[in-house]
Amino acid sequence: MTPAMVASWVLGGGMLALSQAAALGTGWAMWMKLALVVVLSGVHGSLAVHVRAFAADANRRRQRYFRILNEIPTALMLVIVILVIVRPF
Repeated sequence: MTPAMVASWVLGGGMLALSQAAALGTGWAMWMKLALVVVLSGVHGSLAVHVRAFAADANRRRQRYFRILNEIPTALMLVIVILVIVRPF
């Protein structure tokens, strides 16, 4: 999961640097997408902490917490993709 996140950051940053139309100064939509990607990276970090807790048999959370946490990346990705494809702003 981490190599895919790093590749996404590197390739996305490269695309942003090479693209004239997606400059950061053209509006707040690009900033919104970047903010959502940062939140998604934070969720990734949180999940990495939970994996280490499971490996150490030190899990303190209930099953419901993980069921809800499992849906957050999906919801964030849907919003990010909609912002990229539809370009509402």
